[in-house]
Amino acid sequence: MNVQKEKGAHKAVKNSERKSHGVSANIGQMVEMVNQAIKEGGEKVREIGSNADRKLKDNPWTILTGAALLALSVGYIIGGSRKH
Repeated sequence: MNVQKEKGAHKAVKNSERKSHGVSANIGQMVEMVNQAIKEGGEKVREIGSNADRKLKDNPWTILTGAALLALSVGYIIGGSRKH
C-alpha cells in the first residue's frame, strides 16, 4: 500500500511540475504582451505630441485663445460659487 502512495505522490509531483511550467510560460507571454503594449503606447503618445506641436506652430493664436477662454470659464465657475 505504501508503494501505491509513493506512485501517486510521484504522479502528483510530475503533474504539478508540468502545471508550474505552463504557468511560467503563460507569465512570460503576458510579460511580452505588456511590453509590446507599452511600446505601442509610447509610439502613439509621440505621434499625438508631434501632431499637437505641429498644430501649435501652425496656428498658435487659436490655441492660446482656447486656453484663455477655458481658464476664464473655470475661474467664473469657481468664483460664482462664493456668494456674500
